Amino acid sequence: MRPEFEGACIRLVAWAIHFSVGTLIWGLHFGLLIPYLPGGSDARRCLLFGLVA
Repeated sequence: MRPEFEGACIRLVAWAIHFSVGTLIWGLHFGLLIPYLPGGSDARRCLLFGLVA
């Protein structure tokens, strides 16, 4: 691979990992914790989870 594309490839892999962690791990945690979070509506629960996480 040419050296000028090496940095772009590393950044792409880093963003892919960041996206995967954000969607899979945090999404799984949210799905498991939503019944136990305080708040009257799902919107308040989502905001609380986002603030704490």
